[in-house]
Amino acid sequence: MNGSQIAIMQAATSDTVDSVETIQGTTDRVAGIEKTIDGTIEQQAAATHEIGQVMQQAGLLTQATSSNFGELDQDSRAAGGIAEGALAASGAMIE
Repeated sequence: MNGSQIAIMQAATSDTVDSVETIQGTTDRVAGIEKTIDGTIEQQAAATHEIGQVMQQAGLLTQATSSNFGELDQDSRAAGGIAEGALAASGAMIE
């Protein structure tokens, strides 16, 4: 091998090393992006789970409120019946 051939081989080797370093840098960036995506997915899963729990609690509160309104309706009707009875009794006393 003469000097010019050695210089060509050295340049090619240097270019190859540069290319490998560039590929390694790209691989590192992709790995960083992957970690970011993984973290985001975990946060989304946690948020979705929390939303599910809140929705379940809201459903239970809605059922309780509905039940309370039913009881209120029954109590109102009973009070109305008592008031009608009192009104009838007071009307009978006046006569």
